[in-house]
Amino acid sequence: MTEIRQFSEDQEAIDVSRELALMPATELLANYRTKKLSPVEATQAALARIAALYGRFNAFCRVDEEGALAAARASEQRWQRGEAKGLVDGVPTPSRTSSSPRAGRPCAARN
Repeated sequence: MTEIRQFSEDQEAIDVSRELALMPATELLANYRTKKLSPVEATQAALARIAALYGRFNAFCRVDEEGALAAARASEQRWQRGEAKGLVDGVPTPSRTSSSPRAGRPCAARN
């Protein structure tokens, strides 16, 4: 017997967000060029994935959601004008360091 699995709209959104957050940079860039996706959508998906998994992995000292979204909006405008800045403009990229000088405190170790 085959089990038919139904998803709520929320589950479908989670699945799409996960898929987008894990999309290779080359695919993101191709989708930006054709305007199928925007850097804002990719950044929102990445932030949602970080939020969903943060408690499990504690991989970031600080997540600057406002800064990330502002940078994504600026990138989106450049893509709309056909003026992408560099080879990976708009691809969400984490910065992993052992301390957070901007926040003024080191990362907490997880036991």
